[in-house]
Amino acid sequence: MPVSVTSRRSMLYRLGGFAAAHPWRVLSAWFVLIALIVGLWAAFGADTSDDISIPGMPSQEALDLLEERFPAQAGGRAVAVFGASSGKVSDPGCAEAVRATLDRVAQLDGVAQVIDPFGPAAPLLQSRDGSVASAQILYDRGAREVTPNRSTS
Repeated sequence: MPVSVTSRRSMLYRLGGFAAAHPWRVLSAWFVLIALIVGLWAAFGADTSDDISIPGMPSQEALDLLEERFPAQAGGRAVAVFGASSGKVSDPGCAEAVRATLDRVAQLDGVAQVIDPFGPAAPLLQSRDGSVASAQILYDRGAREVTPNRSTS
């Protein structure tokens, strides 16, 4: 039998009244609950993983086929997004800064190709008003093998 609306309001009213009358008890209870959750997570929590493979699924078969037949295209990918604070990203000053950044990215270890947002794919890689552009960065290794580069080169 469902709880009536009046009964639900009454329960919330009592809960709010208790919280208002005993704020330190309520805050202490929340603190204990958070500490308990953090403690359980630290004791039993597992590291996260992005290694997902589901054999037999069409998407997994497509990824396996891509890695088998076109290994250069099966590498990891990243997107670099650039925005102009005023004007367009294709304006000379902004475009020069974007190209300089992409030249540095292209020199990083593991980068196979950088798709320039000002090249033939420009209509697909720039916003309609030209204030934002994105560059595709393709790696020569799989997405799970790409590690953060902490160098300042």
